[in-house]
Amino acid sequence: MYIIRNYAFRLLLISAILLLTTCTDSDNPTAVIFPDYQPPLVTWLAPEPGSEVQDTVIIEFSVSENDTLESVGVFLDGMKLPAANLQTLNNTLFTYGWNTLETDDGRHELIAAATDLSGNFGMSIPMTLTVLNHPDLPRVIYVPDDYVTIQGAINASEDGDTVRVRAGIYYEGIRLIGKSIWIESEEGPEVTKINATGWAHGIYSSREVEVTIRGFWIDSCEYTGISGELGSFTIYNCIITGDKVIDGIWIRSGEVRLYNCVVDNANDGIHIHYCLGIVFNSIMVDCNLGYREQVGYNNWIDYGWNLFWRNEKDYQGAEPQPNDIFENPQFEENSYRLHEISPAINAGKPDILDRDGSRSDIGVYGGPYAYKIPLNY
Repeated sequence: MYIIRNYAFRLLLISAILLLTTCTDSDNPTAVIFPDYQPPLVTWLAPEPGSEVQDTVIIEFSVSENDTLESVGVFLDGMKLPAANLQTLNNTLFTYGWNTLETDDGRHELIAAATDLSGNFGMSIPMTLTVLNHPDLPRVIYVPDDYVTIQGAINASEDGDTVRVRAGIYYEGIRLIGKSIWIESEEGPEVTKINATGWAHGIYSSREVEVTIRGFWIDSCEYTGISGELGSFTIYNCIITGDKVIDGIWIRSGEVRLYNCVVDNANDGIHIHYCLGIVFNSIMVDCNLGYREQVGYNNWIDYGWNLFWRNEKDYQGAEPQPNDIFENPQFEENSYRLHEISPAINAGKPDILDRDGSRSDIGVYGGPYAYKIPLNY
């Protein structure tokens, strides 16, 4: 008879036999106990996902588990809510009273989770609810958190809202469709790009609205990077590039306030057509025409402290200003950040300040609404 001499192997064999069999001695039965690896099953019951809620809302969910539960909790946007408002019936049905008045209006994500005594962790699918306690107050709508596309967020916005776009590349052309809103990137133009390939305009509005556009890099559109008619447009810290896009920024029949932008490789860099406004601290490079004015009176547009470089022609319909610069802006390699020797540093309009309180730089990283230099250099 073959004798098993390895002690460790014998222990392993005995353990396997105990797990797979039950003692057949009727006078001394032994039940096999299998370890529990099954996590609790957590299921939402109410309210309906996507609902609008206000004041205190009762959240209901069930927990299915063949072991004893050790803990149950509800998480709001990744943070655990206080356990005091959690109620249970037989450790199967749970309710939570969520006071939404302690939360900002907008879309929020809820997760219910449970852990059993064996250490198994189970969680519900995320449920999104919209808190709407102050429907009359302006909102901040995030892209892609609340809406995957910038256009989707604009469609859902109302006058006075802010659409804030997180870093990324967005393949779309934007129409403001009559919304008086503030639309901005969260981290700045060099990390937040609108690739408008196949679209006539990067951002376009043709109605009497008040719009602020801040902090985007708009590229590859076929006609105009930013185009506005009839309304009032404030444009800060944007970059427009393309293979000779017709107009980098084109505003007509309205009002424009344009600060600290860069237009690179356009037919017309900045084109102002029969409107009032100001154009300061911007850079036009490698354009057929840097700056074009078509206005009824010479005093309709206040402009100056701009930089022009390698344009076929710098001005049409307006005169160069003594405070303009016609030199290489000295961008950092593969960036629109100014090198330390750039003539555009501290050369902007004297009463426009950078965020550190110094005189504004000309270009996309100057002015009171400029972004911090991104870290990926």
